[in-house]
Amino acid sequence: MRTIKLLPGLILLSIVCAIGTASAQRGERLALPPGEYFHNQQFAIVNYDNIREINTRVANAEGTVYLNDNWTTGTLYTSSGHVLQDAQLKYDIKNDVMEINTADGVKTLMGRYIKQFELQEPTKKALYVSGSNTDVAAGLHTTFYKVLATSPDLNLLMRTELHLKRSDYSPQFDVGSKTDKLVKKEKLFLARGNDLTELEKDSYSVFGNKADRVKAYAKAKKLKLNKKEDAIAILEFYSSL
Repeated sequence: MRTIKLLPGLILLSIVCAIGTASAQRGERLALPPGEYFHNQQFAIVNYDNIREINTRVANAEGTVYLNDNWTTGTLYTSSGHVLQDAQLKYDIKNDVMEINTADGVKTLMGRYIKQFELQEPTKKALYVSGSNTDVAAGLHTTFYKVLATSPDLNLLMRTELHLKRSDYSPQFDVGSKTDKLVKKEKLFLARGNDLTELEKDSYSVFGNKADRVKAYAKAKKLKLNKKEDAIAILEFYSSL
């Protein structure tokens, strides 16, 4: 079990968790920007600080560098205090760049200038909060964690990692792949304040004095803590204790 840090001072505010249960009355906290951000909405996206024209990038491996391949409607909260609503967004994991599709072409904003963003999914909005710059290895994983579920003192987050699978072609036997491939993998974390604990199959100590009851529940229901849907159900049970 490994513990890492979110951004210093990152505040987790109330949200509706990914499984659709309203939790505002619980007082959960997520990394929403200050309230005045919501009143500073502008639509001239190209005029925002730090937003640039997209550079042409040459692919050197099969697979996608994007969190989602298609343009997705979303809201972007920038470090300069702007809110971009109803923007068409694509996040590039490898280069830590948010691409923004505008009437004047595709613009880009580096991840370090983004506090958080929301992406519209079929039945809900998915919230992504910023992680610590010291926790981001270039080209390894996103700077952002998707919020899957919340409780009064713990929040379930997911990070998408990008792995490079090297070519295994053997010219001697003419077998294997001749090209490198990009593979996306997801990892789960529980956040308590700014501390993140990567979830493994036996990471129940993160539940403190409720760990034994949570573990017994998971065993009875045949749930695995390091599987996304199971982890959501386990956190729901923890919240009910």
